Amino acid sequence: MQLAEALSLPVLAGTEMNKPGQREMDDFDAVELRPYWPAFKRGAAWLWGHTAMARRFGCGHQSSWARGWMPSRSARLGFFAALGSSLAANDPRWEQVEQALVQGPEGILAALTH
Repeated sequence: MQLAEALSLPVLAGTEMNKPGQREMDDFDAVELRPYWPAFKRGAAWLWGHTAMARRFGCGHQSSWARGWMPSRSARLGFFAALGSSLAANDPRWEQVEQALVQGPEGILAALTH
């Protein structure tokens, strides 16, 4: 977890289904996982933000658009997590996101707060 944070990598939670007898779902109420809940939540938000931007506009985490506006992995992680936690799939504000693409990440997030 510390290495993922140091490298600005998203943390994605999920049970590895590669061993017989593994649980089908992680127990996020387990004492051992509680400290990591914020990282799991941010990772899920990042995954949604990245996936939605990649599918809708070709502007995912590693796209030339993202790397041009946000050279650091940390900035990209923060942007896609913020976007992912702000918009659902059917949110009409995706039109605002599309219009604000030319203004970069700050323009997109600003458009969502107005």
